[in-house]
Order: sequence, then C-alpha cells, then structure tokens
Amino acid sequence: QMPQLWERIEEAHRGLSRVRLKMLKRWQKEGSIRKDIDPEVLNVVLEEIMVNIFRPEFLMAKDLTMKQAGSTIRAILLHGIVESSQSRD
Repeated sequence: QMPQLWERIEEAHRGLSRVRLKMLKRWQKEGSIRKDIDPEVLNVVLEEIMVNIFRPEFLMAKDLTMKQAGSTIRAILLHGIVESSQSRD
C-alpha cells in the first residue's frame, strides 16, 4: 500500500514539474523571463525551494509563515540579492 502511495505522490510531483516547465518556457518565449535563464535549471531551482523552504520544520524553526517565506523567495527571484547600487557582474 505505501509503495503505491509514494509512487502516486512522485507521479504528481513529476506532473507538476512538467506543467511548471511548460509555463516557464512559455513565459520566456513571451519575454517575461530572461533569454539567458535556462528554464530546465530554473524549474529545478523552484522545485528545490519548495521542497526545502516550505517545510513545516523549517518554517517553525525560523518562526516564519508560508506567506513571509514566499515573499522573501519572490523578492529574491524577481529582484536578486545585490543592492541596485552595486555592480551585478
């Protein structure tokens, strides 16, 4: 029973990954995502963020809500970590 459950969970993850990758490629084609960003790599980065940050143990240990963690991740992804006055080489 448990192996079947885990297989269903894994299949759901693979399905979500395929959908996310398709969206990333479409957004890149539309100009919302930079051309120099590999959508395959970005897809893995987003997956790892979700797996490692949105864990109850992490959120509780850091006293964060999902909204707070999501806001920080969004800021990093959309604006980077370097202050705008600093060189981005």
